[in-house]
Amino acid sequence: MKKTFQKAAAFGLAVASLFTFAACDSKETVQIDAAKVVDTLIEQVKFETELELAKDSSVELLFDLPEGVSVQLYSGNGACADELAVFDCGNAENVSAVKDAVDNHLAELRDSFVDYIPEEAAKIDEAIVESEGTCVVLCVTDDDAAEAAVKAALE
Repeated sequence: MKKTFQKAAAFGLAVASLFTFAACDSKETVQIDAAKVVDTLIEQVKFETELELAKDSSVELLFDLPEGVSVQLYSGNGACADELAVFDCGNAENVSAVKDAVDNHLAELRDSFVDYIPEEAAKIDEAIVESEGTCVVLCVTDDDAAEAAVKAALE
């Protein structure tokens, strides 16, 4: 009887440990209000030119995004590379695909400016790409305070 009790107790502890470790391993995805991030960054970050909201058709040409991702892209007049894009990835699985799409976009953007306006290509090389939860932010600017503003907006 004593051995049966010990086995049952050991089994119970093993099951409890398993649930404890499983709970520690699961990460709750942080939900960020992308619209609020955009408003905050438009207000706090200095851009060389007035940024305008891009049309959905332009966004589709610039970024190869997975289904379920929404984005607000603000860009300049073409004479400067300044951009602000805030992606709501919808779920955690889309975040890495969005970051890849951002990397590809930055490479193409840099290629378009490198011979045209080399100073802008250098700005693109210093682009800020940050993420938190299901939100990814791309910010191209020469504002030294932009990185801190992006990180604060994602908190």
